[in-house]
Amino acid sequence: MIQTNKSFEFMGYPVAYHEAGSGQPMLMLHNGGCSHIIWKNQIEYFQQDYRVIAFDLLGFGDSGRPEFPFTLEVYVDMLASFIQQEKLEGPILFGNCIGGAISLQYALDNPHIPKALILTNICGGISMMKYFHPFMFPNSHATYPRWLYSSLFNVSAFNWVKKKVLHRLYGPKPNEESLVFQRLLEGLHHPKQPQSRLWLIEGLTTFSKFDHFQDDPSELPPLQVFWGKENKVLPLHRGELLMAKLQPQACHIYPEAGHLLMAEKAESFNQDVSHFLRQYAS
Repeated sequence: MIQTNKSFEFMGYPVAYHEAGSGQPMLMLHNGGCSHIIWKNQIEYFQQDYRVIAFDLLGFGDSGRPEFPFTLEVYVDMLASFIQQEKLEGPILFGNCIGGAISLQYALDNPHIPKALILTNICGGISMMKYFHPFMFPNSHATYPRWLYSSLFNVSAFNWVKKKVLHRLYGPKPNEESLVFQRLLEGLHHPKQPQSRLWLIEGLTTFSKFDHFQDDPSELPPLQVFWGKENKVLPLHRGELLMAKLQPQACHIYPEAGHLLMAEKAESFNQDVSHFLRQYAS
């Protein structure tokens, strides 16, 4: 079991993380509603050569659960605070979905600090997420009232609904007996999980800049982007628009993979990342 074993304080709340290995720092940030467990296979693989640090984002997993919107700015400040506090040099940033957006924005703000970016299924805010829950997002600039979301999450109290939610994160049908699936399911049973998801939805508009990307990517550190061809959360055609603007040094589209491709295609993912790092971040 890969449990969190350390934490640091941010805005008065504990941010939990799992740390293993030694050497060049490798920071991993998960997608919304999940936890560091999505990186289980990467933690085990890369800890042999790197200092791997996999966070539970504020509001999820073992971290504190404040009651305010989880915006891009809040999460970027969280990441920046940790990097500064630990005095990390040349960290390699991994990020999935909102974790990818956090890593990307941090690199845009601090282009000379990260050694490399490994980003999967980068969140583009409401205009991208509405393909996952069209009934939740009436247009690209607003969400429904909080009380309606609360009613919807009351329905999700049933175990079979939680499993359906997790199935949406995969391409093919997942192995429900796997450690990653079971740990994610446990996370959905946390009594404050519905509230955390509501606070994330309220902050989701701040991630929308990546669906209308206007920044200059030329100063970014070496960038590798992955996308699941069967991604039911962030469809590939939306990702292709963003990738065309980011112009990464390496791009991988995995067939028969969804939003959790790092778990679904762990062996291929680890090998592709290792090859990229040897070429661009050695």
